[in-house]
Amino acid sequence: NPWDDKGGIAARYGKDARYTLCVRSSDGSTPKSPSTVNLYSSNNSSSKTKKNEIQSSFQKGIEYSSYQKIAESTSKVIGCGFFHVGCLEEPLKFPPYQPNFHLKGYRRVNLWGKDRPWTEIELQVEKGDRVYFYGTGEVTKCTNSRCNRRGPQNLNKGSLSYKISEGASPRDLSRFTKIQSGSSGFKSWLQARSSGALYLSVRDWNTYPPPSNYYDDNSGVYILDIFVIDPEQEESFNRFKNALFKANPNDLNARAYLGN
Repeated sequence: NPWDDKGGIAARYGKDARYTLCVRSSDGSTPKSPSTVNLYSSNNSSSKTKKNEIQSSFQKGIEYSSYQKIAESTSKVIGCGFFHVGCLEEPLKFPPYQPNFHLKGYRRVNLWGKDRPWTEIELQVEKGDRVYFYGTGEVTKCTNSRCNRRGPQNLNKGSLSYKISEGASPRDLSRFTKIQSGSSGFKSWLQARSSGALYLSVRDWNTYPPPSNYYDDNSGVYILDIFVIDPEQEESFNRFKNALFKANPNDLNARAYLGN
């Protein structure tokens, strides 16, 4: 009992402290999100330390309403259409909410070798955000015998480019690594240097912009699961990501990420 003087919180930290209680409504609906200010009296240095620790812990994770909003917005897979044979049309299904999860955005993208620059993936990033890419697939950029990179290229060998905002200069995203031995899954990441919409393209040019016919002889697709996070919440994101992959045991990409 925080309001008594018989061993409750008030007895330990003083009657002038203010408290936040995390409660669930009596009808079993959405849990309420904690909002915390002035947890302890400011007159005691140890109380200040405890206050900062608890405020910091409440800043971690994600609110239930935000989690639900992201889960609902991911139902559309980017790059699927009537003429796309082999398109992976279903996104990863979110696991049940936990307050110690973290995520700012998610999209599944089918990035086709024939897609000319640029594909907008409907994710907004802010400067400083970390963007993780998990993916599978192969793309053949050309079939001409004079090409120096003939044959299908997986994400480790192939190259992607990205830009943040429509008029920005493209940057290469070529740091894909195999997730684990024997797996067909690859991962990479970037740190956003600016804010705006995120665009992707299979890189098929020596100088930019490429002639449009460069993409005519391309084939194949990269299937990417893309996550935007606050880099200070890496631990909470990893908790969510591991639960997400395990919650999708029949998804071919998730199985590749897990090494199955």
